[in-house]
Amino acid sequence: MVRIEESVLIRADPGLVFRLVADPPRKSRLDPGIRVLDVAQETEGPLGVGSVFHYRVVVAGRIAEYRSRCVAFDPGRLIETVSDSTPPFRVRVTVETTAGGARLTQEERFALPPNRMPLPRPGERLGHLL
Repeated sequence: MVRIEESVLIRADPGLVFRLVADPPRKSRLDPGIRVLDVAQETEGPLGVGSVFHYRVVVAGRIAEYRSRCVAFDPGRLIETVSDSTPPFRVRVTVETTAGGARLTQEERFALPPNRMPLPRPGERLGHLL
């Protein structure tokens, strides 16, 4: 299992930051590694445990489609989702209040298929592996 975690300090109200990450169509467009074709909610009501979103994106020049189900939700603080892709991945997003605004942390967990290229070690850049 691969685990990637990054945090960023944002000089903004934590509530505003959480509203952005709690809006899957808007949040998905923040990822520079994918081109979003469509994000659609398949369940009724506001985001919460059990909410399902269908994603259609372009990754590495290929179209990918998957569903993501919210498995944990703490308003203003935490959103955790699990995909139905192969292999599946889990994304945990937290927003914490800091003296200057908010700390936004995203953690991703996934398994690499055996035929995939290796991930860089801490401190390495991906380019040398290509």
